[in-house]
Amino acid sequence: MDYVKYKTDCLDELKGFLTLEKKRPVLFIGSGLSQRYLKIPDWKGLLDALCKSPVKMPRPLKYYLQSTNGDYPKVADKLKQKYFNYFWKHEKEYPDYLFSEKENKDIFLKYSISKIIEQHDIQLNSDSLWNNPEIKALKKVNPQMILTTNYDLLLEKIFPKYDSYIGQDSIKSNLNDFKIMKIHGSVTDPKSIVIDTADYNQFAIRQEYMVAKLLTYFVEYPIIFMGYSVSDSNIKNILSSVKKIMTPAKNMSIPKLNNIFFVEWNDKKNPTPNSIPSEKIINLGNGNGIKVNYLYLDEFENLFAAISQNSIDINVLKTVNRTIDNIIKSSSITNLEVDVASIDYLKDPQMFLSLLQKPDMMLSLSTLKSANQLASEFSFTPTKLAEVAHYSNWQFLYRDIDAISKEYKVDIRKTNNQFHTSISGGINRYSKMALELLLDYQKEKPLKKYFDKNK
Repeated sequence: MDYVKYKTDCLDELKGFLTLEKKRPVLFIGSGLSQRYLKIPDWKGLLDALCKSPVKMPRPLKYYLQSTNGDYPKVADKLKQKYFNYFWKHEKEYPDYLFSEKENKDIFLKYSISKIIEQHDIQLNSDSLWNNPEIKALKKVNPQMILTTNYDLLLEKIFPKYDSYIGQDSIKSNLNDFKIMKIHGSVTDPKSIVIDTADYNQFAIRQEYMVAKLLTYFVEYPIIFMGYSVSDSNIKNILSSVKKIMTPAKNMSIPKLNNIFFVEWNDKKNPTPNSIPSEKIINLGNGNGIKVNYLYLDEFENLFAAISQNSIDINVLKTVNRTIDNIIKSSSITNLEVDVASIDYLKDPQMFLSLLQKPDMMLSLSTLKSANQLASEFSFTPTKLAEVAHYSNWQFLYRDIDAISKEYKVDIRKTNNQFHTSISGGINRYSKMALELLLDYQKEKPLKKYFDKNK
């Protein structure tokens, strides 16, 4: 087959899907990427390293794999007891907190895992890493969210504007976008690492809750799996949970998730197959399976270029999300009426986006602490302000505000100031000082004192 044409066609199809959906992708990233860029060992390689240091296991890894039928968590169980005994014999050589009665006995194994990975994380300061064309291309991607089973810090370094949530915190956290969810833990918190049978049993319980919580993403967003093998047990377990909450199509024995794309690494050492399918059946066990879109690639620079999208600064978008979330959750939501005058701004997406990019808008969004703060400091909607200031409607209110703005060269309605604030470019609120200003204006009193304070 013409492999170059295959890659071009499948990447064009992926890019076309993203363009049609008009949504950023959700990246689901496995250990393959950490192996690729930091040379961090995969799960089997990690267990092999643990069999050799700091604890020297009496037998090689293949013995433990054979005795457990290749069950990696069960191999970790065998290592856990050996590490527990070893560390207590060498207590003075390790940090005191490891030996606290509050810590689980598996903390010693997990601490050792974090130390192995930290040795590879040193490469995060390497110029060669950041000059890698694939890493440069990946940094230009603005995913909606990143989920990963990796423990290392590569993703935090590539996406510094994304908030990172670890283990239980990733599941408990609010579903705000632009975050890295490290569902199997992180080297920054060794006890969060998922590695042995007990960890996986607990994770299996949390996993279906996590998938249910992320249902909107699994159903509505393009999901791209990379750094995994199609036989990876993590992927099988997650896709099994996704399948349980799907509504199966009629006359379809094996359902297909059209929004899921599975990227598999084509090692150039192996010959390229004569044909490559455009979709793959993931065997979920017990006669169950699920179809996903499939890409078999020998380089990722063009993949990352295909899924990159132009975007407003991520910090701005995160602040918008937090602000809207504050309004929705506020106990004073009944005091936050959004009237005709303010909702009109949100009816025009282009106006909304242009307002977001104004310099003062970022200040307005970032300084707002909560909807309760808004209600107390800026208590009037435009309609309410018009009512208490004795205007027949908000249009006449705006007429006078604009006249004052012109005279004193301060655009009250389009900036954030002591009279007015705007949330997300759409919800406008006015202060008690704005009411006093308007009442004095109606009585033709001098207004200079208000603007002297504003200087």
